Amino acid sequence: MTVVSSLEAPQGVWGIVLAGAFARAGSSLEKLRPRPLLPVANDPVVAYPLRWLAHDAVDGVSVCLNRETREVRSALSGRAGMPGRLEFLDDHAPRGSAGSARDAALSTGARTFIVVSGTTLPTADVGLILAAHESSGAAVTVVVHEDSAAGSEESLSPSDIYVFDRRAFHHVGEDGYQDIKETLVPKLYAVGERVVAHTAPRAFGRLFDTEAYLALNDMLVSSAVDARVPEGYRRVGEALIHETAWVSPRARLLGPMVVGARATVEDAATLVGPVAIGSGSYVAHRAVVSRSVLWEGCLVEPGSEIDRCLLADGATVIAGTRLYRTLKKGRRSGQTTRGTRERPMAHRPATLRMSGALLSAVTERVRTA
Repeated sequence: MTVVSSLEAPQGVWGIVLAGAFARAGSSLEKLRPRPLLPVANDPVVAYPLRWLAHDAVDGVSVCLNRETREVRSALSGRAGMPGRLEFLDDHAPRGSAGSARDAALSTGARTFIVVSGTTLPTADVGLILAAHESSGAAVTVVVHEDSAAGSEESLSPSDIYVFDRRAFHHVGEDGYQDIKETLVPKLYAVGERVVAHTAPRAFGRLFDTEAYLALNDMLVSSAVDARVPEGYRRVGEALIHETAWVSPRARLLGPMVVGARATVEDAATLVGPVAIGSGSYVAHRAVVSRSVLWEGCLVEPGSEIDRCLLADGATVIAGTRLYRTLKKGRRSGQTTRGTRERPMAHRPATLRMSGALLSAVTERVRTA
């Protein structure tokens, strides 16, 4: 990793997206696709923080990865709303969030760095966060949100968004695994650097399990339908339909949905939103798809009914089958469709608490008006 050295003072703002995560043990989703490429409302999840960072105040963005650089670069190529200057960095050895951010930051000449997880969908105002950090003079600003699920207004949870001054990364070693929450923030606090919290609207995107993933899709599909029609799509009622997709005029479309490129919805098929239909997928005659997500190249055969399901790339639902709350793998995920065992979804609470180390580090808070 090259560290930029210059006689000129560092200046400007640079974005860093931490997308190089190793698969979590027991994660069904990450066995099907790399985490940054999990599709949410037919967009890879990493595209959302990148669009958020495509802001006038941010000069460019580095995406930190470990194995999937070629796949992620390909998936983002030509996608609307990306930052004008986009760079990709590989971590060949596990560096942790602090190590990866440090390597990316010191390869630039910027002074300020806004760092976000590659699976976080921020809703806060970038400009307000940067202004709060600048006025505080802190080494790091931790963006948090009030956690109403904890039962107290004073309970805060991290949003996986940080703003660092360049000097903060001088406390991160050149080698080894180092985490932001558990290593860097407590270290800065211990040496007397100023660490503050900035309370902002909640960020979404903690993809722990299939149920949380479907809930996130529900939200993003509904938001997409309410927003401006993206390039290459047309609006039909509450549906966004890609210009290369074919939806029969005799199909029933109920509620918000996104139908991707080259997808087909046949006569007498019924879609009950929120629904996301991936590119090249096929919903046959009299099939019913309700509150579900189809990735690429899926087939729902005639007379089948699925509700609250996730069909992975290449999955097939045999004619006349009824599935509820099921994750179905397909040929592209290393499983044959024939004989694939249906996997019921597991529930897991979607609320995290702030770690003890991080909580003690952010007792000084800067709140938005």
